[in-house]
Amino acid sequence: MNWKTGFQRVTGIISVSVAVFLSIAVAFAPSRNSWGAPTWGGVFVAIILCSTIPWVIFLITLYIVKGFRGSKPHESFKTLGGKAGQCAICIIDVTNQSTKFFFSEPDGTSRRTVSNEGRVYVEFCIFYLHYMDRLAFAYFPEKQRHFFMAALTLEMACLFSQQWDGTESTRDKYADEFVKHYSNVANDYARYKKLFSDKGEPPNSTLFWEAAKRICQSETSGTNEEGPGLIETMRVLELLCSHITCVQTLFSQLFPSKNEPPKI
Repeated sequence: MNWKTGFQRVTGIISVSVAVFLSIAVAFAPSRNSWGAPTWGGVFVAIILCSTIPWVIFLITLYIVKGFRGSKPHESFKTLGGKAGQCAICIIDVTNQSTKFFFSEPDGTSRRTVSNEGRVYVEFCIFYLHYMDRLAFAYFPEKQRHFFMAALTLEMACLFSQQWDGTESTRDKYADEFVKHYSNVANDYARYKKLFSDKGEPPNSTLFWEAAKRICQSETSGTNEEGPGLIETMRVLELLCSHITCVQTLFSQLFPSKNEPPKI
């Protein structure tokens, strides 16, 4: 039994007890020093009190319990599935933009050499997907969040596999590997509770900083090139902070809430 059920049961017992006590008090119309004989008027009023007070207290209790869930609105699963598809398309679009920007020079021209573009693409995609999960965690009840993220992850895996050439079996393999890789990286990202550092603080050990490092490292993974430097990591950090607003905006439009997302 959870706290909500217990709260409703306790208030129900209290409401009935109060109703019975008031009914007896009114029906017997006590005099100054002792209880008097019951009157017809008192009995009539007692019946009204006994039948209405429990309902009044029950409705107040129901209103209070629902108030605790004000920031966790309920969405139908069918609606969630459709909105998950819209979120997946948004993440793919933002990932494409981020990957293109990543492999561009500061003046906007493309790099002469491109290494591990596929890995960089995957890491951008997974970061935006994980960030969407954090938004869902703050918005949905637990069951709805799990359903939404399961639908979103499957949509993402399907769209991701379609980005590459190959047979249907090859694409299915890409989709399965994407889901497994996302699960592993998401568990790692979950260790970082803070999204980004406060003003004047070093950016290390925050989600955005660790994601920027991971994305930079994915470019040089399996090559003889040196790892990313501080300047390159800061550049990707700024990129993430800039492009994440697209994800936030879409989520806020699909799931309006009184709770504002963190400002980047």
